[in-house]
Amino acid sequence: MRDEIPEPWKSFLLDLDQALESEVSLVCIGGFVLAMLYGLERPTADLDFVECKPRTESTGLLEIAGERKPLHTKHGLFLQYVSVAQLPDNYEDRLELLFEGAFNNLRIFAAGPYDLALSKLERNSEKDRDDVLRLASAAIFDLREFERIYKEEFKLYVEDRLFHRTTFEFWLELISEQRSDPGSRSQ
Repeated sequence: MRDEIPEPWKSFLLDLDQALESEVSLVCIGGFVLAMLYGLERPTADLDFVECKPRTESTGLLEIAGERKPLHTKHGLFLQYVSVAQLPDNYEDRLELLFEGAFNNLRIFAAGPYDLALSKLERNSEKDRDDVLRLASAAIFDLREFERIYKEEFKLYVEDRLFHRTTFEFWLELISEQRSDPGSRSQ
């Protein structure tokens, strides 16, 4: 995890924190988490969140820091609520607090590596697959634990089980191939 918040994120998040009147927690996924928690160079201009606590604060946050809103205009960065991402049942047990003590009211929690990877399963774009491969090579990523979480906490709740199972098995193969390739990033 990065010790320092890089610019322009630092200024954006400090401005967001100053706009808050009480404590707000965001559960985040996406490129921001890949970059801040796992140190992966992944350009992104949005901070994707799947949950806001208290929930009633979500609309207000998006009014000041959402796309085309004041903080986006000022910093070129924005918050984005992601409603379609699916996370495993017990993902909250694996959340990591980012930048502890850096803000007065803002708390940013990042999904753990397996949960972050599984949040990308539904879309399965080329960018998502690349993110999962980079995550698997950069983070402590045990394939048995990844598979256990998928089987026990995730697959029972997705609608298209065949699609998800096929995609998940494909991802396992990609990660295994990457790990066995001497020229891959994981070596």
